[in-house]
Amino acid sequence: MSFGNNFINALMEAHNNQEIPDQLDSMIDERAVWVSLTKSGLKTQSRNKVQWFDFIRNSTGGVTFQLLYESSRALVFTGLTMEENGENIFMMFAELSDGKLTSLQHVRGLKG
Repeated sequence: MSFGNNFINALMEAHNNQEIPDQLDSMIDERAVWVSLTKSGLKTQSRNKVQWFDFIRNSTGGVTFQLLYESSRALVFTGLTMEENGENIFMMFAELSDGKLTSLQHVRGLKG
């Protein structure tokens, strides 16, 4: 299985179980940053790896992801989650270096 598919599966497992699998931890660089390009609850709209994993541990589950594009340097995938305000859809762009995810950017909004 490819890095992208393994990453998506580990990320979905983490969200749905509110636990971080070792595989996901090892796939994300310690200095990785996740940036929201749309409104976020964080003042800086970015999360480091620790904050990202805290977010996952506090998620409500029910997240699905679909890999759209993969190369040795990037992943593009979409996802869907159910939130209080309805179904949210998002698109993520991840940069890879030396076989690890080094940065992630996402946009999200209500489906429909």
